Amino acid sequence: DTKLIDKMRWGKKQGFQSDSGWKPQLWAHCAEALKDSPGPIKTADKIQDHFGNVRKYLKAAFLAVQSLRQQSGFGWDDGLKMVTASDEVWAAYLEKRPKVKKWRKSPFPLYDDMLFLVEGIVATG
Repeated sequence: DTKLIDKMRWGKKQGFQSDSGWKPQLWAHCAEALKDSPGPIKTADKIQDHFGNVRKYLKAAFLAVQSLRQQSGFGWDDGLKMVTASDEVWAAYLEKRPKVKKWRKSPFPLYDDMLFLVEGIVATG
């Protein structure tokens, strides 16, 4: 998925992203870039379907991490790509929002990529 996200970053720079989604040309470029990747044959339609499947997870993960980063007492370790906070801050926050517990110990290496891709498209504040 990292290779796909890289190609999508390229596609956004080339103007293949609109307010309503991605232009069909992007999926053809992605198929060409991924044609030699292991696994099943990569067609534009299959790549678009695959991205649709992972998009929901990536968007939810991005928004959760983005929200944590904006909370008082939380920080960000750019080297580890992880949200940081003291044990006390985490404990208080997780009492109210236990669904984000995963992000206490898990990095989100695609955060910067997702920020670039959703910038101006998804409300992040």
